[in-house]
Amino acid sequence: MSVPTLSKVAEAAVPETPVDEKAQTPASEKARSIVDLESPVSEDEEWDIPGRRLARMGSAFGCFLLGACGLGWGFTWGIFQSYYQENVFPDTPVSVLSLAGGLMSFTCIIATLFAGRLGDKYGYRPLIIISCILTFIFMLASSFSTTLVQVFVLQAACTGAAIGLGTPMYMALPSQWFLKRRGLATGMVGGGTGIGSAVATLILRQLLTTVGYKKTLLIYSFIHGFFYIIACLLIKERRPPARRQGTEAGPTQTMRATFKTYLTDLRFWSLTLCLIVLNFGYLLPVYYLPQYATEKVPSLDPNSLVTAVPTTLLNLAGGLGRIFVGWAADVFGTFNVFFISVFLGGVLQLVFWQFAESFAAINVFAVLWGIFAGCFLTLLPVMCAEMWGVDNLATMTGIMMLMTAPGQLSGGAVGGAIFDATGGSWTALIVYGGVMMTAGSFFVLHLRFSKDSGYLRRHD
Repeated sequence: MSVPTLSKVAEAAVPETPVDEKAQTPASEKARSIVDLESPVSEDEEWDIPGRRLARMGSAFGCFLLGACGLGWGFTWGIFQSYYQENVFPDTPVSVLSLAGGLMSFTCIIATLFAGRLGDKYGYRPLIIISCILTFIFMLASSFSTTLVQVFVLQAACTGAAIGLGTPMYMALPSQWFLKRRGLATGMVGGGTGIGSAVATLILRQLLTTVGYKKTLLIYSFIHGFFYIIACLLIKERRPPARRQGTEAGPTQTMRATFKTYLTDLRFWSLTLCLIVLNFGYLLPVYYLPQYATEKVPSLDPNSLVTAVPTTLLNLAGGLGRIFVGWAADVFGTFNVFFISVFLGGVLQLVFWQFAESFAAINVFAVLWGIFAGCFLTLLPVMCAEMWGVDNLATMTGIMMLMTAPGQLSGGAVGGAIFDATGGSWTALIVYGGVMMTAGSFFVLHLRFSKDSGYLRRHD
């Protein structure tokens, strides 16, 4: 009896509200979820708006500049480490100096975790602007450093944290503007990291040998400031359509609730273990290649620009490789390309780097490793978007970046400790790095062979 009664009440309620009838369709449109946005219809209506293409390309180029000046700066530490070892702190063990580079990466990653959540809540652009201002200030302050402790605090810890405040935002921002070519767009941002660091290594080496590290940091802080201004003027945030129209696409979770949601997800743990392990061997070529080239090729002048060529080629190849990897992810599947990138990064260290004795062979290794191995971080936002959607994407990107923190902080120092403990054995250091990257790649195989193969296919 109750069911017919409720039906009659519902039927009687329909003609009593004729005014709301026209509003039903747009209201339902407003309530569409983020998942709906990834359907072909939503793509045409919401993601490929002709009038927005200029803003889309401007935002992508702005993110490219931010990657070049932000994360790209971290990949130049090998040049500073080599210079400090030879000219400023000659009595400091190499493991200690490499720890400074690891500290920069560590504080950057820790900052991304909290910044990602703030960006999802308050908007990406404000966090990016704050990050740019703080990075400029700390780079300028680091030019006045005179002790190793000041280098650790200002040039490493503070600058790394300032860069990290904006990293998840400009890494995730292209996913707001692109759907079909999301991997390529994000890859171009990662390409900025490699290209920016490649150009920087050449300029920095020349500046360090001519004007010293203090004036070098002073000059580069203003160079970064100039490009930060251009980038901040170009980038525009594009919130998911449901939010732009005044309704939430889904409930906003607290950080604690977000963690609890994914702790029961096997995909989360597979990716987490992969990132933790592989990063202990990831940065070794970046940190030690200049020193390796100098020792293996004694004819090179340690103060010449030529010693920076391997690192420059590595970063330049990494920039181009990130763009290529983004395109390949769109074609062959994000997780397929991620596995190949990490696996080859380890194999190249094991079978190529330790046998590269000539300057030409070292440069070939740098190019190959940069193309294939230096690209996996670019795919993290794309992987998170494919597994968990674009809602709270900056938060998830920050959480995944956090999982790289242990290896980013101590991987180079552990490698340096192995190098010192074995009497300067490059084979021991290289094998350690290669094994860690290769082993880390196998943890992601759960995702690669997941029954839910929709994450592995190209999205048309």
